Parts: sequence; C-alpha cells; structure tokens
Amino acid sequence: MPSRRDFLLSSLLSPLAIPALSKLNFAGQSRVNVPGGQQFTVRSQGVATINFDGMIALAMGNPSRVSVGILDAHHHTPKLVVTRVGGNSNGRETDSEVIATLDAKQLRGGLFIDLQAATRAAEKCQVSKYYCANGVRGDKNDLRWGIDFNELYGGRELHIDESKLWGKIHVNCGQWYASNLTEFKWRMVSADANRPAAALNFDRQVGSINSQIEMDRGDVLVIRGDDVDLRLDGGNGYGYTIELTNLPPEDMSNIDHFLYYYEIIQEVLPRYVPITASKAVSGYPQLCKPVAFDDTVLSTP
Repeated sequence: MPSRRDFLLSSLLSPLAIPALSKLNFAGQSRVNVPGGQQFTVRSQGVATINFDGMIALAMGNPSRVSVGILDAHHHTPKLVVTRVGGNSNGRETDSEVIATLDAKQLRGGLFIDLQAATRAAEKCQVSKYYCANGVRGDKNDLRWGIDFNELYGGRELHIDESKLWGKIHVNCGQWYASNLTEFKWRMVSADANRPAAALNFDRQVGSINSQIEMDRGDVLVIRGDDVDLRLDGGNGYGYTIELTNLPPEDMSNIDHFLYYYEIIQEVLPRYVPITASKAVSGYPQLCKPVAFDDTVLSTP
C-alpha cells in the first residue's frame, strides 16, 4: 500500500489533481485599509515591529484588536523576544540589544500588547490591514500574500477551540502586512488519502504576517500579563522588534505541521497540506508558518 507521502506527491503531480489555475487568486479581498491608498513602507526606527514564525493563528475578525493564538502543538516551543533596534542616544549611535525574553511558561494564558499614545491616539491606537490600492501583484507587503483560512474555504465562518491553544496575545494597534515571500510557489493538496478532497485554487508564493506600530516620543507600548509588565518607550530614534515564535527543534522535519491548524478549528473541514513542486527543493519541505483567520474572533483574556 502506498504511503501517505507517496499519495501526496502523486496528487501534486497528477494533472487531474491540480487544474489550470491563475497564478494569483485573491478573490473577495479587494479592500484598501491604508489612508488615501498610500504605499506601505517597512521601517526599523520609530516603530515597533511584531514578527511571527511557527504555529500561530492570527484571529483578525475583531476590528479593534488582533488576537494571536499560540497553538499547543507537539514538539513546538513558544518564545517571545523583544529587541531594541539601534538609534540615537545623546547624539551617539547605539547597537541593537535584547531587552526581554519571555519563555513558554510566561506565554501561557493571556497577554496584551497595548499602545498608550501621547499624540494622535485615535490614529495610532487602531488595527489596520494593508491591501495595496493597485492590487496584490504590485506590492509584496500586501497582507493577502499570507495564508487566510477563511479565504481558503470560500469565506466560510470558522471558529477556534481556544482550549487547544497554549496562550493568546491581544494586540490593539498596528498596521498588519506581509513580508518575506517564499522563494517557491506552494499548492494545497488533500491530506486525506482515503477520501481525497478536490484541490484548492491555490498556487502561489506565501508571505509571513507582521505588524508595524508607529511610536513617537512620549508613546509607550505596554506588554502585560499575570506576571509580565514591559514598557517600551518611543522616541530617541529607537525602534523595537518583537519576535513571537512557536517552532519545533531545527532537526525536526515533518510535512504534517500544517495539519495542527485543523485540530484547533471547531468545524469539520477537508484537510489540505501545502506542497511545493519545485525541483530545486529536495524531500518534503514543511510550511510551518502563521496563518490568518480574517473573520474569526478570540475571547479576552
């Protein structure tokens, strides 16, 4: 009997499994969430940037916050690292410096990342999503380069079983965008060998999802929880990076990582795994990346 990996590979290569697809398919996502349709610019100073990597579900259905669900996935370890990016201090250049590290225990339960803005609070203390006015093809930072589970299933409303999350982080601000597109295109093929589902209309590169929070002098970004209280001050040309990861050990390679997302979804869905057909990639590469749930809401705390 062929293994499931053999099945996945044959599904990928079969002309019947993957119909002719457009190179990009972002149907139903035409919103522009930038004032005046301005082009988005990634910055390092005067901002706090939140980066995500690993098994993380970004619930983006509440317009006043993004709730970050950290999956309680086997062999995956959550960690959050805050780094101050070099700027000017008393007229001198300063180096980047790690100022806080939160381990898995500290990420258990609920955290909040809130901007306390001294000026332009109504503008800065809100969540916005970057969709390029000229379409996704023209801007690699367009949020639609990320994977959105609601969109994968035709805009279907999905709910997350929060008891299967390790922790949650609620963010009340930031412009959310994509970055670091994968070198190769990915396709979604059925993960169920016994009852294979029809192929999804997905054949493209995939971007990481990030958030950029503007900070001026007098602004304070607060990271708080039961035993966490961090205050990041704006000004002096500094910037901050907040790296949230939920990754397995480096020597662990398993194509099934993506299937952990189906374990937290309450609805029963046909399951898919991402595969790249590029001959330049050997073996069965994993796509252990955060995904968005654009219409889903998580409770607080």
